[in-house]
Amino acid sequence: MDENQENKEELKLSRSLDDLTTDEVIRMCGKAQVPFHKLAQILESRLTLQERAQLLNNLQQKGSYYYNLYTQGISEGEFEMSIALHSLTLDGEKDAYKNLNAEMRKRAINESLAKNFGLGEV
Repeated sequence: MDENQENKEELKLSRSLDDLTTDEVIRMCGKAQVPFHKLAQILESRLTLQERAQLLNNLQQKGSYYYNLYTQGISEGEFEMSIALHSLTLDGEKDAYKNLNAEMRKRAINESLAKNFGLGEV
């Protein structure tokens, strides 16, 4: 990673929650797969009780704006993790290959559960 990229990463990490839009928080929580109720707690100071209840409902409603935003975050997080693990594997990191394979197995199992039983879906 070059110095410019490192500075960008530090800037991302140093951004305060207050600096992020609600949409950015929801997408980032999707990346980290933060449970919905914790996401609502994170946004508690921004939303009324009624708005939090509506957000929780929307997060569980397939096709809703917030559901799509959250699942987009999940996909981005999985992609970033795969790229990082793959890069570490290519660099000869001993545990990276094992971790990459474990992550791929986990995804395959979760996709199979979701497809066959409706389990593991957001």
